[in-house]
Amino acid sequence: MAKINRGMQLSMVRRMALPAACCWLWVANVSAAVSPEELKRIEAAVPAKATAKPLRPRKLLVFSVPKGNHTATPYGAKALELMGQKTGAFQVVHSTDPAVFKAENLKPFDAVCFNNSNRLRCFNDKTLCRGLIDFVKSGKGFVGVHAAATNFSQRWGSDWPEGAEMLGGIFNGHPWHEKVTIKLEDPGHPLNAAFGGKGFEITDEMYQFTGPHSRQKLRILLRIDETKTDMNRKGKMDRPDDDFAVSWVQRYGRGRVFYCSLGHDHSVFWNKAVLRHYLDGIQFALGDLPVDTTPSALIAVADPAQAGPDFLVQGEYVGKLETDDGRVEYGVQVIAQGDGKFHAVAYAGGLPGAGWDGSEKAQADGETAHGVTTLHARDGNATATIRDGLMLVKDTDGTKLGTLKRIVRESPTLGAKPPEGAVVLFDGTSVEHFKNGKMTPGGLLMEPATSKLLFQSFRGHVEFRTPYMPYARGQARGNNGYFCQGRYQVQILDSFGLEGTKGDCGAIYGLAAPKVNMCLPPLAWQTFDVDFTAAVYKHGKKIGNARMTVHYNGVLVHDDVEVPAASAGALIKKEGPEPGPVFVQSHKAPLRFRNIWVVEKE
Repeated sequence: MAKINRGMQLSMVRRMALPAACCWLWVANVSAAVSPEELKRIEAAVPAKATAKPLRPRKLLVFSVPKGNHTATPYGAKALELMGQKTGAFQVVHSTDPAVFKAENLKPFDAVCFNNSNRLRCFNDKTLCRGLIDFVKSGKGFVGVHAAATNFSQRWGSDWPEGAEMLGGIFNGHPWHEKVTIKLEDPGHPLNAAFGGKGFEITDEMYQFTGPHSRQKLRILLRIDETKTDMNRKGKMDRPDDDFAVSWVQRYGRGRVFYCSLGHDHSVFWNKAVLRHYLDGIQFALGDLPVDTTPSALIAVADPAQAGPDFLVQGEYVGKLETDDGRVEYGVQVIAQGDGKFHAVAYAGGLPGAGWDGSEKAQADGETAHGVTTLHARDGNATATIRDGLMLVKDTDGTKLGTLKRIVRESPTLGAKPPEGAVVLFDGTSVEHFKNGKMTPGGLLMEPATSKLLFQSFRGHVEFRTPYMPYARGQARGNNGYFCQGRYQVQILDSFGLEGTKGDCGAIYGLAAPKVNMCLPPLAWQTFDVDFTAAVYKHGKKIGNARMTVHYNGVLVHDDVEVPAASAGALIKKEGPEPGPVFVQSHKAPLRFRNIWVVEKE
């Protein structure tokens, strides 16, 4: 194909009469550096079929202006070109002319791709900035390949915070250029389908990010697996939270953004799974493959395997500490609060329900840096460091007070077998006893669920698991409820480490706080054993209130408490003499249930 001069180029951009699957705007063939053998490898790796059928013919502007040692640029250009041709998902138009970012020149395109384009000083021109930002915000797409993150800051050629926010971060070094292990942050996400639910190894230059890079805005798809990667990179690593994202998506205005840092090494562009990841990400950016872009910080994690490194620090720790009264047993609950930050509560005598003497609790706060979590007591009397499941506690002089070990408690009634005569509502084999009941592939009941059978007085057993939501607070943290007769609620919530109020887990909601907060960490299986006595009616008039006795994780938290009215959020709003269902509600957080049975009382 002959070169196109600049005047012809701008005219072509305006007309965009592009009959071929790939057009060039005045640049020479950037794929010339790709050898015939390498070209065959790229051709063999490029997906043959699009994941989604395009809603209409799509045009992808591929902008390739690399600076520095980014010799993979022509490989990326060729892979994208062949991807569009083979799948029919889009038509590639290549350019190296910044004028293409003027608003009138962007009109023909559905998305823009920065193919290893970096240190772009052209975005000191506010006209070009406005053109690109308005293009994306209007409902179009942006795709970033590897060095695309080396832009939009004064350090990298143009001080443009809005551009950095659009992309989702700014390059801040590459601690690794070697074989690393990539973890699927979100194995079930459609854009991760290429990896078959499993992490993978790859050799490439791996980035770390700064600036507006935040899980509060981005849906992280891939990240460095810190458990299988050499994290000893002193002087190079600059993320104290050890959170090294690799790819992500976000909505920007009405537009869509996909970024992936893989793409420095030539071999990335004949990696079949990575190219499929790119294709799916591009189809998302083009608007043909709708996916969930809920920021990672707002996701409720229902699977421990997806919970991330903070989850391994969160939990309960027990051991003896030196005090003025000698060696005293202590329990500490460590609560994850997102981005490597933690709150901790210490209990003299042991954990709640396991030795705590009821005295005032000590509070601490801290965060993780380079694999070590450090907590500082709010009263200034002690510090603690957590590593590999051990908590080392020291006083203000640095004297060791003791070491506590992370434990995993289980309710003594976990797995309780239904007694003779019990009505088994759910045992993991079917949802036949629930209206519109749904079950996970692993045999767990999903919320909401309403039993078909109706009950008066009964003894009931239920096992539940709250999701892991470290960024959420209060009632937003895995809210649910177990309702007797669909009227009277025992609250379900991730209240781990909280005060245990009338709104916390184990409360008779809005009426009575649990005697002790027995909430275990999120994603731990927990139990309610409820003895429910229905309200008494005579001639249509209530003459006796409903009553509840509740054991939470085996500990008595309510003893024959009168319940004078239906709870807020009840399925059946009004009291009455009629029997009602066992009901678990939903506030859209993915709680899971198992082993649900009742024994009817006389």
